[in-house]
Amino acid sequence: MFIIYENLLLIIFIKMDDGRIDEGAPLIFHTSRVPMKIDNRTQFEKKLAVWLILLAVGFERLAFYSLAGNLVLFLTSDVISWTSLHSVTALLIFFGKIID
Repeated sequence: MFIIYENLLLIIFIKMDDGRIDEGAPLIFHTSRVPMKIDNRTQFEKKLAVWLILLAVGFERLAFYSLAGNLVLFLTSDVISWTSLHSVTALLIFFGKIID
């Protein structure tokens, strides 16, 4: 298939005869074409990367639950004056829980 777009010729090869191409098929068919990249990091750098990722996820959860707690406190304050039941219901909706 050839596509011409503003004097630029793009060649797209489509292989449609393979019947096993679906969402479960790998995106890279020939692993020999993928260059191997060697990990030159030290053991300390690898552990540091793992701990920084875990720390970032922990801070993300802390921010989410802090926001949820502040939502309940704000809804039960004198500004909105919701009952505790209504504010917890709003919190459960915020969490994505289904309420009957």
